[in-house]
Amino acid sequence: YSRWIRENSFEFEECDGLAIRLQKFIENCDIDVQAECLIALLYLGTTHNRWFVERKFISWIGKDIDGNLAKRLSIEMRVDNINACRAIKHLQYSINYDIDNLHPTLLTTIREICK
Repeated sequence: YSRWIRENSFEFEECDGLAIRLQKFIENCDIDVQAECLIALLYLGTTHNRWFVERKFISWIGKDIDGNLAKRLSIEMRVDNINACRAIKHLQYSINYDIDNLHPTLLTTIREICK
């Protein structure tokens, strides 16, 4: 499901429903699926400029995120560095997100790959 969302474009109005479905996977699956769904949520929100989806993503990646999930998500971001950087920069502009609110592991990763 997350791969399908990452690889496709959707009608603007569909994005919220897709994000809610992704959230169910994040809440109920193992760490690998959670990380993949979080990346899909990030890209869905930023490529469609959908604030609801972008805010849903940031609600998961703050300082309270599980440390192991933060590490796994960092790996995903490193692998997909150009797209991840583009998406994080979009969040900063789109919804005025301060990356200092990221979990320290994610913040370190973003600072290293988005130079």
